Amino acid sequence: MPVKQYPEEGLELNKLEWAKIFDQEGSSKTQMKLETEVAAKMGPYFGISRVLTNVEKSPKSLSISLIGNTQEEENKKLIERNIECFVQEVEMIPQLMKIHIKVMNTEGKKNKILINKTYSRQKSDDAFTIQKK
Repeated sequence: MPVKQYPEEGLELNKLEWAKIFDQEGSSKTQMKLETEVAAKMGPYFGISRVLTNVEKSPKSLSISLIGNTQEEENKKLIERNIECFVQEVEMIPQLMKIHIKVMNTEGKKNKILINKTYSRQKSDDAFTIQKK
């Protein structure tokens, strides 16, 4: 699947039910629905055959694993730009304080990690910054 450029208007991720997920009474059914929606929206912009998402309540974080075939250098550069756009978009979601993104390329029976970044912020109105490894 060819990688598309992240849309300027974003993926409207802020319209998803984030508050319900991080609420004390957030159901696993609501969480699963949100994770599925995020994965479906992201696919075309990361050239990925599988997108696995996981929302954790403590710390308030979103983990994303992207698995696919992104061997072409041009695709890798576009995916990195798309990740930056994605992170900027989710800054509008006050409930998220941490994001972990891992992009893996399948090579035969092995997965090679291409990108492994963690972003965090102290307050909901702060910008996300990359954590040092």
